[in-house]
Amino acid sequence: VILSSKSNGEAQVMELKRRAQSLCEQKDLEGEKKAEVQQMVIDTEQQWRTVLRDAEETQRELKGVVKRLVSCQRKRDQAEARLAELQKQTSNLPRVFPWPGLGERRQAVEQAQTLLEQSTALAPVFSDLHSQDHDWADPSWAAKEESIPALLKELTDAKANLEQGVLTERQCTQLVEQHEAAQDWLREQVKGLGAPPTDRQGLHSAVNTLKALLQTVDREQREMKELDSARDNLLSLCTPGGRDALTLEVSQLHDLCATSEKEVRERLTACEARLEELESQVAKRAQELKERAAALQWELRSLDQALSYSEPQNNITQLQQHWHSLQNCEKSLEDLGVKVHDLHQEVKSTPATNELPAEIISVVESLGQQHDSLKSRLNERQGTCSTNTARCLTDCLHALQQWNHGKPSESMSSVQVALEEGEKLQVSLQEALSHQQFLKDCLMPVLFEKLEKEGSETLREADAHKGSLNQSLK
Repeated sequence: VILSSKSNGEAQVMELKRRAQSLCEQKDLEGEKKAEVQQMVIDTEQQWRTVLRDAEETQRELKGVVKRLVSCQRKRDQAEARLAELQKQTSNLPRVFPWPGLGERRQAVEQAQTLLEQSTALAPVFSDLHSQDHDWADPSWAAKEESIPALLKELTDAKANLEQGVLTERQCTQLVEQHEAAQDWLREQVKGLGAPPTDRQGLHSAVNTLKALLQTVDREQREMKELDSARDNLLSLCTPGGRDALTLEVSQLHDLCATSEKEVRERLTACEARLEELESQVAKRAQELKERAAALQWELRSLDQALSYSEPQNNITQLQQHWHSLQNCEKSLEDLGVKVHDLHQEVKSTPATNELPAEIISVVESLGQQHDSLKSRLNERQGTCSTNTARCLTDCLHALQQWNHGKPSESMSSVQVALEEGEKLQVSLQEALSHQQFLKDCLMPVLFEKLEKEGSETLREADAHKGSLNQSLK
């Protein structure tokens, strides 16, 4: 007000000075009064100057206060606006994400970190503004200043939760990729199996391979429980669409694993059934071969016992009977030899894929050895019989030859005895030579012809010797 009336005040002071000057110029004014008037004008002007100076100083001070107040208000407005913006951005921070959303989660962590740094930097600004002049702060300012620690805590918690979400999704992603690779490998293995083998060895190998694959499937199913747990932990951190996508992807992995398991089990069941069928056929065939081998063993043992039986071989008749027995053994042994050979060939020609038990192979091999041993023994017995036959025939021949050259005493009784002895020896040789076919079969041709010739000559000589002895009796 004073400064706005400065011109008017100056004019009034000038008017006062003019009037005082005019008054002082009056001649009838006393000098003392004149001095009082002049002093009054001086005092009034000084008072005015003092008031004016004080007003100007006060104005300058008020302008500084206003300037500081405006500046503080501007800073308050800026701080409040920044706080509101940070609060808004904090409330807008995403807490749930799509699947996959690892990139978005990392961006959110960076955003939360930036907001946390900005909010931390804003706290001292509020504190400084509050400390500049407590009288200027309104009640709402304290509430806003006190909201910063809550904002910092909210951002700290949000950042920690977002970082945990990154770790949770990374783990889930790694498990998904791991099990996708495992399912791809399983499908490739199942596709590469091809048609089931038809032989036992191939089926055995296929069964072992399928069992190994089934163990892999079982292990995969157990390990997928970890994926289920990771999925469950991540679902609450996903948007509805993200939850659906994650659930679907994990479900598809379970379906793929179940499909692989089904295919492997079906193949395994088919291979095991076919293998069991072939094993049954092999077992049946092995049993048949075993029974045939056992029957041949029994027949070979019977022949062995027959060859081991020793009969008296004192004359040609007994030797012939023994020879016929040996011939029967030979015929039986030949028949058995054919059977043993056929059985051996049958076992030998068995495909490696249908390998017989080692017991069967060993028994069949032993049959051949037993047959060879019996054949060797039979040859020995036949040789012995031939030798004994030749010896028996030779003994008869030599006995008659010796009788032919004998000279009994001239007594009638001695001659009669000699004739009777000669008759017996002649009959014995004739009996021996009468088994023509046996002797041909049993003796070497040269030996048979020699003994037959000598026998005929000896019999003729015996007839002549008998005639001579009969003549001597007359």
